[in-house]
Amino acid sequence: MKNEEDAEDVLQETFIIMLNKLNTFEGKSSLYTWLYRIGTNIALGKLREKKHLDTQIAVDGPEFDNLRGLEISDWPEHLEEKFDNQAFQECLNHAMGDLPDHYRAVFVLRDLENLSTRESANILGITEANVKVRLMRARLYLRDQIAFHLKCVEFKP
Repeated sequence: MKNEEDAEDVLQETFIIMLNKLNTFEGKSSLYTWLYRIGTNIALGKLREKKHLDTQIAVDGPEFDNLRGLEISDWPEHLEEKFDNQAFQECLNHAMGDLPDHYRAVFVLRDLENLSTRESANILGITEANVKVRLMRARLYLRDQIAFHLKCVEFKP
């Protein structure tokens, strides 16, 4: 959500809706999946509201063209000694902030929450194939952004 207050709002709204709608839960999925879907919908709705106030996102996803002409060089040896965890975390947070919501949601569910492809698809209401495509695009985008910010790329005109 990019800030603690918005995350707290999403959490609060999720539990309010859960309490008000628990009698409508049909048991077709686990309670965890149902609750996670409610939270995801609320979070995406809030992010969409913010985006409309700021800027519009391209429909087809992250702009991979912005790194055209850049090739990822060999990762430097002992990269962990070159950058501290805080610098890397700031770089990752910045890159994730630029990642469109539909890619970020898949990345968070699969790589941060360690949910399966099937669970992620159920939560997001998309196909498993779509989860895989979005995850691949999210990872590529984040890799390119992190490599660029950590100076692991070389300009090749």
